[in-house]
Amino acid sequence: MIIRVAFTPAEVVAPETSVCVVVDVLRATSTLATMLAAGCRDVVLEPTVERARAWAERGRLLGGESGGVRPDGFDFGNSPAEYAARDLGGAAIAFATTNGTKALMLAARAPVVLAGCLLNGQAAARFAHREAVERGLDLQIVCAGREEGSAVALDDSFCAGYMVSLILEIGAYGLGRPEGSGRLADSALVALRLYEHYRFDCETAEEAALAAFADATSSRVLGRHGLGADVRYCARADTLEVVPRARLDGEVVRVERAVADVRLASEHFVGCGAAGAEWGLSADSAANSTDRGRT
Repeated sequence: MIIRVAFTPAEVVAPETSVCVVVDVLRATSTLATMLAAGCRDVVLEPTVERARAWAERGRLLGGESGGVRPDGFDFGNSPAEYAARDLGGAAIAFATTNGTKALMLAARAPVVLAGCLLNGQAAARFAHREAVERGLDLQIVCAGREEGSAVALDDSFCAGYMVSLILEIGAYGLGRPEGSGRLADSALVALRLYEHYRFDCETAEEAALAAFADATSSRVLGRHGLGADVRYCARADTLEVVPRARLDGEVVRVERAVADVRLASEHFVGCGAAGAEWGLSADSAANSTDRGRT
């Protein structure tokens, strides 16, 4: 198994042989995880606000953003806290955002496509690793990026590095491995080192995330719109066990809850020096990475 990070959707390698975890931590994948945790049963993704509007005639609620703010006539914006405050039991939503929904739709041809963020980092990493092992696939973390996916986003890259650190931990407690030695591609190492940079002097992953987000253009744009509370919400690590899964349904891309709960027993959380060696890192480097990854 090869672990890769695509810093923009254009960098995705061989999606047909990969489990893809799409990350738009500020905010689309954080919002998707939150809306499913709040009881939403089904989300249809659209690349534009105009296409999402058409679903209102079919009884769907509308959610998303244009230029960072809620479009006129939409029931929801792209604020995860907004969805968390509502009981969405049984709701069906059409969702369109500038970067995240486009990235998920582009990745939809992969065998398994998940939405990952800090909120569900542990759950998404475990589920992605399990699917990759069972299916004999590579694992690829796809950053949605900025400017409709044309530019790298520091916040997404940090989150990707956090997920790489979690995958190193997973290798330590024996979920099973395909034949041969797995390895981290250079792209995964770059993301991991970025995460380590911010994690080094921080007590928790959330504190490190807030430090990274403070340097990120995406965060500053949200701040200008008065949405700083969303940045703080999205920085919370491992508060949700929900893993959104995107799939093609004819010409429509739907997102549903992949599993209700993918927690593993707490006694499985052990150091990962041995696992790091398997993934091509020194034991000291792997241990340092995952020690800083715990909250």
